[in-house]
Order: sequence, then C-alpha cells, then structure tokens
Amino acid sequence: MTHHHADQCEDLLAKKSWPFAIHASLMEEAFLSPRGVERFWNTRRDNGVPSSYSVLPRGIENIRYDTNGFASLFWENERISFISTPGHGQNAISIIVARDGRQVVFCGDAAYAGATIWQPYHLEWNHWTGSGALSAWEGIERLPNIGIDLLCPSHGPVISDKPRAMLKKLSSRLMDFYHAKGSICPGERDNYIRPKHLKCGAHQVLENLYQFGANAYLLTSKNSQGLIVDFLDQTDSRFIGPLLGELGVSGVSAALVTHYHNDHSGGLAYLKEHYGAQSWLHPLVAKPLRKIGAIDAPWLPKRPILPDHRWPMEGNWRWNEYVFKIAHMSGQTWWHCGFMTDIDGEKVLFGGDNFQPNSRWNGTGGGGVLLDQRQPIPRGFPSHRPADYPLAARHHRKRTRNIFQIPTQPVPKDHRLVEKGPKVHRGPVPHRRPGKRLLPAPC
Repeated sequence: MTHHHADQCEDLLAKKSWPFAIHASLMEEAFLSPRGVERFWNTRRDNGVPSSYSVLPRGIENIRYDTNGFASLFWENERISFISTPGHGQNAISIIVARDGRQVVFCGDAAYAGATIWQPYHLEWNHWTGSGALSAWEGIERLPNIGIDLLCPSHGPVISDKPRAMLKKLSSRLMDFYHAKGSICPGERDNYIRPKHLKCGAHQVLENLYQFGANAYLLTSKNSQGLIVDFLDQTDSRFIGPLLGELGVSGVSAALVTHYHNDHSGGLAYLKEHYGAQSWLHPLVAKPLRKIGAIDAPWLPKRPILPDHRWPMEGNWRWNEYVFKIAHMSGQTWWHCGFMTDIDGEKVLFGGDNFQPNSRWNGTGGGGVLLDQRQPIPRGFPSHRPADYPLAARHHRKRTRNIFQIPTQPVPKDHRLVEKGPKVHRGPVPHRRPGKRLLPAPC
C-alpha cells in the first residue's frame, strides 16, 4: 500500500485473511493495525488537528510493515523499490517497479493528472503552518529524478505523456501553496502597545480595557460594570477577583467569546456561577458548543455550553455605552466571529485567533475577513498573549487592506492545486469514524 487512507484499503476489511501478503510502511501501523486504529479514534482530538483525515473504522490484521521509504523487497526475482513521498499522508510512499522494459511508479495520492492533488485538504497537517505542503513538495521533487515511463496515481488516469514535466509543474504549485501559508504581513513590525502593569498582574492597554491571564480582556463601563472576552477559567480565574478589586468594578454582567475553542469558551460557566455574567454568543460560535460531538471538531470543551443570549449573524449590539459591530469572521476556524467597538477614542476589533503580530504564527492563526472594509482600520486585540506581555497589534493600514482582500482574489490557473468546475477532486472530509454521519469540520 502507498498509504493508509480508507479509500486505498477499505475492501481489505471484507475478510479476515487473504491468499496474498499485504505490505505497508512501518509508520503506517498506527493507522492500519487494529490496536493503532482504535487508539487513533480514541485520541484523534487530543492535539487539535487530527493526524489523519481518512482512517478505517477498524484495523486490518496480518499486515507486514516492511516497505519503508528508500528500501526495497523482492517479489520472486522482481525487485520492488520504495521512495518516501509524504504530504497526502505523513508516511506515504511511492512504489517503483520495472516491467516490460519500462519503469512504472505507483505514486498513491502524491500526484493527480494535470499537475494537481487529489483532495488537497490532506496537506493540512496543522492549522497554521505549511508543513504538509512542504513535505508534499519534497516528495514530488524526488520523483522526477527517477526515470518514469508510467506514473500511476491512486485516482484518475495513468500519466504516460511527459510525467516528469507534469511533476515539475506540480512541484512549483506546491511551493506556491507553501509560500501562501507564510506571513500575512511580511516586513511589518509587531508594533505592540505599551501597557501599564497593575499590582494584580493584569495589564491596562487602554483607559477602560485590560488584558489578563491567557486570552482574556476586561472592558469597564461608566456604571462600574465589567464585560469579559475569551475567558479561560483554569488560567484566568486567579486574576479576575484581584483585578476587579483593584479597579473597583462592581461585577461582571456580560461575557463574550470570539470562537468555540475551549481556551476561549471554557470559562463561561465559571463567570456565570461566580459573577452572574450573562453570555452572548454569535450563532456560529454557539453551534459546536450546543451538543459536544455533534460536530466532530478539535479543541471542544468537555461539556455543552448554552448561551444566555444569541447575537444575530451580523449587526449591532449594545452593552451600556458601547455599541459593538458583530459579524462572522472565519479564519482559524469556521465557527469564529469578530466584534468591534469604540473604546476611549480608539476603534477596537476583538479578532480572536485570526490575526496576530507578525512574530507570532506568521501573523495569523488562520485567515479572516474584515467586518466592514469601509470602516477605519481598528486596533486589533488578538488572543494568546503571554500573561506578562499583552499583545495589541496595529497592522499597517495598506497591509491590512491587502490582507482582507486576499479571499476575493482569483487564483491564477497555473497555480491551482485542483481544477475548477465539476471535475474538482475534493470529496468529503471524514472527521467522523466511518459508518457514522459525516460532517465536514474545519478547525
């Protein structure tokens, strides 16, 4: 087998034994053996993005794990060689055989006709780097150095017309894709706001806005009430009491969340229990939290979270003297929103994990769309700061305009990893165990 994906080997589950040997690379045991498959399904959410998007519902017995990249074995007198071509799978290989005077390469899903990739979402090894694309590029770079007469992908037609030229073109596209996953604001300085450090360990970033703990912000109003954004109870609870006491704030009346991930939504129950804070969630942020597991997505909290109130999909919402502009703001995850308001004469955007200073995660935890490009560029208040160093990145106006226009730009035909139109090779993303209902689920 070239790799473990279910569409490569699911028919092998039809019998307990076969009259032939089944070979796979050693590292694929974690995705093919009965023990490895069971462990995968039990732990697939532990690190957020799963280590594979296509695993069998149960493992296959009696596989020989002996076809590692750059090794070979014999079938009678015929030598079969293997070369590592990861990308579509971290342990994928291509198989090289000589037959009737021609060299044939079975490349699995490393390449598809037209210098494209079958189901390119398999290159998303994590949610912000291009590591999968870079590994795929490295594997494709190896193949043209082999004298290939026939290139046989797992899907689509056999490639006999200039396969090396096709692979070179695919290599170029993969590198373009890798670069596209780099910084969204190359050359820009981080431009941190210098905070005032409080005795309780929190940081004052504007007159009425404070950052504390892992992700949280406290906004104070003229009537001495507090509003909290992205509160994580385990880390942030030790700050909130001392912070409110130092500021003389009477209580917390509202709690907001930029996206469903546990490190942003996990403290809502704590705030309600200890401070009576009412939660307000965007409908798409609330959806994965309503019934844990209904959408098989990473970084979910352990228990369902039902908001006290729901915002509209987009529009305005008032809390005391502040009027927030609210909108769906996909990027690090589909279930992400952004909200923007005026604080102390500054237009402030709470952007969650979509935008970061340039030195952190290439300036983003995922892409995003500005709430309204006609609005003045706001100060962006991202999540994930060290507790002793708040981040409030101000992106350069021209660069920010370019960032938000990225989703509207067409991709040149020569750079596409999939063809447009009815022949796009995507297929469902199996985030659920096969045999159960599938729900495509980005981060």
